[in-house]
Parts: sequence; structure tokens; C-alpha cells
Amino acid sequence: MSRTLKIAVCDDDKTICSEIELMLEQISQQLKIRVEISIWFSGEAVCDFIKKGSQLDIIFLEIELLGLSGIEIGKYIRNDLNNLTIQIVYISSNSGYALKLFKTQPYDFLIKPISYTELLNVVKGISKIIIANNQMFEYKSGRNIYKIEYEEILYFKSDKHKVIAVTKEKDIAFYGKLKNIMSGAPSYFLPIHKSYFININYIKKYAFNYVEMYNHDILTISKAYQKKVREIIFY
Repeated sequence: MSRTLKIAVCDDDKTICSEIELMLEQISQQLKIRVEISIWFSGEAVCDFIKKGSQLDIIFLEIELLGLSGIEIGKYIRNDLNNLTIQIVYISSNSGYALKLFKTQPYDFLIKPISYTELLNVVKGISKIIIANNQMFEYKSGRNIYKIEYEEILYFKSDKHKVIAVTKEKDIAFYGKLKNIMSGAPSYFLPIHKSYFININYIKKYAFNYVEMYNHDILTISKAYQKKVREIIFY
């Protein structure tokens, strides 16, 4: 996968956190993927982190935490934040919790001590899910949620409080922020301006300070992006 996999590990045992972090770094090298790992020693701290809008793909969550339990954190993620995209992987030395975890829709439940192979299989499986999900762009219009293939989109354009997805067939407007779209888009999308996020596969003509897309739209490349855009296009 091309984008960075964002992972949180939450356990009040610092030794366990270090062991998992080390294995995740080794797995990232083996699978040739980028990972960004954050370590948390309390449920309250990781909940604050997620509540602030920080993006996570996976959270490895000890069930028997002091204060908020892992199950309570799972319920908070699913029910209070209505977040169904974070993949929750519970960890515990007590296998008796398995039946209590169903309502929080975890990806897996690992029994300590966690082996490298178990962790590797979890990361592989979740990576496949993320790759599959990233092929579709999801947006909300009114009360409805729609999906469109990323490859159908020429570029995204910011317009005040709205974003416009310019596709092969039509323009789609919806409320949102360009920066939120950037964090989950495939690697062939590139920011060229604070208002433009383009699919580089649909560039018809490139100049140092602008691109012409296949629909003949001319988009300015701002000075802040010119060097980076040139490096990527002529890589």
C-alpha cells in the first residue's frame, strides 16, 4: 500500500507497548509499508487523541486498562464517535473476554504474549481492507452517502465550505474540507495548490506554474508546490 498506515498501541504496561512497537517496525520493513505508530498508556489519553480528529487505521487495545477499559473505549469509538473505519484489535492475557467484544466489531482478539506471526497476519489483513476501501471515494449529500471510483475523478477543488469533485462525467459538490480528502486518497493524487488536489493520471499538459487536465481545465500550481510537483511528475 502506498500511504502511511497509522497505528495506535494502548496498554498501561510499557514493556508490552515497546514489544509491539518493535514488531510493528519490523513488519513494516518486511511488507515494505510505511507506518506511523503512537503509544498510549491510558484509555482517556487515546480517546482524547481520536476525539480531536486524529486519523487512525488500527488500534491495538488492552482490555484490562486502569480507568477506561478497552471495551469502553471500543464502544466510545463505535457508538459515540460513530467511527466504523478504525480497525480495533483487542489484546489481553485473559481469553475469557472473547464473547464480550462482539458489539464493538473488532477486527481480531490477540492473546498475550503476542507472537510476531500473529501481528504480521493482522497487519496484512487490515492492509488489504484499506487498499480495497481506498479504491472508492465516499461523500455525503443531504442524508445520503454516495461512492465513486477514485479513477473517475480528475481533481478535487475547494470552494469555500464545499469541495467539488470534477469527474469524467460531471461535477459533484458536497460539504467538506480538502485536507480531509487528501489524507485518504490514493498515491496518484497530488496537491498543487491550497484549492486543488489532482489525479496526475489526467494531466494533459504540464508547465512549471500550471497544469492542463484532460477536460481542458487549467489549474494553477502555487509557488509553494512547484518544486514538489515537478519532482513527482518527472520522477
